[in-house]
Amino acid sequence: MPTDLIFFVVEKAFRVNRYLFKTPLGWDSTTKRFTFDNRKPKNFFWWYFTMFVLFAGVNGSCFMYVVLSHLISPRPGLNVGYVAMYVIDCLTVPLLGGITLVVLTLGNGTVILINRELETYEELEGHSNMRRPANMTRRAKGRFFKTKSGKSGIFDKLNGILNFPGIYSNTGRLDVSGLVYLIGFIGWTITCYASCPAALLLNLDIFKYVVSDMWKAFGIVDDGIIPKILGLSFRIAGLLVFWIELQRTVPFLVYLLVIPGQVALKSIDIFLSYAKKNVNDPMEARLDWIFRYQKFRLIINSALGHLLTMTFVLMVLGLQLSAVLN
Repeated sequence: MPTDLIFFVVEKAFRVNRYLFKTPLGWDSTTKRFTFDNRKPKNFFWWYFTMFVLFAGVNGSCFMYVVLSHLISPRPGLNVGYVAMYVIDCLTVPLLGGITLVVLTLGNGTVILINRELETYEELEGHSNMRRPANMTRRAKGRFFKTKSGKSGIFDKLNGILNFPGIYSNTGRLDVSGLVYLIGFIGWTITCYASCPAALLLNLDIFKYVVSDMWKAFGIVDDGIIPKILGLSFRIAGLLVFWIELQRTVPFLVYLLVIPGQVALKSIDIFLSYAKKNVNDPMEARLDWIFRYQKFRLIINSALGHLLTMTFVLMVLGLQLSAVLN
């Protein structure tokens, strides 16, 4: 960890969303490092506008309005299951708003720390692999299945065309972490993009109640062609903003928290393994390993401050939402 398969998934996640509004957080597939655009926030105005105004402002207000108005005056056909689903959806509003705020305020420093952590881990892994037997460092790249005759199967040919790195790690073992990332990415993307039209076709979206109440407040009959077109346009826009940004922004938690956490744990495991092997011979604790340990310790101490700040921001937003719902 991290493996070529995980890097492949991260690259495809950014590639899928390349046609959306640009964000300062990016990925360099050549160096396999995260990037952060230090230009002023106005250069990413449309993304911030979408997240803070449309997603957090408009969508969040719609969720709060429907849920609270239902508690005051129950709506016909809106059962407990629908309310629970809308409350869960409402919880994502402060979550994604907090992620966007963290990217805006701490994004540059966080990306620098993550890249330094990746570099340190690769140094540790490289020296650790040098100490392994030759037969333990083979890479079974791109191999899925084999036919009975020993020839490559159809999956092997397809992944060669798609430049897929394979499902095995550098040690030749099955890349379980990479497969979890791959399955999660595919499942999450399909679910979000399928939920948008499904919610509209099945009338499960929350915006239909807002549109209906809005026409009633203006004294407009909602059976006309123009009200139907305007109402449908508002519902489609709200669903697109919600599900597309949910699909893109939630994985930022993986990039900024999960991957660095796994890298840190794996690096600590390498240090502990090296210490156990040389516990009886302190002279083997070479200066380069001591230097790497000190470097890694500084990175972890610096990352701790960013992690506490991100956790505090998300926690405050969550407490505010809980207070409002109560």
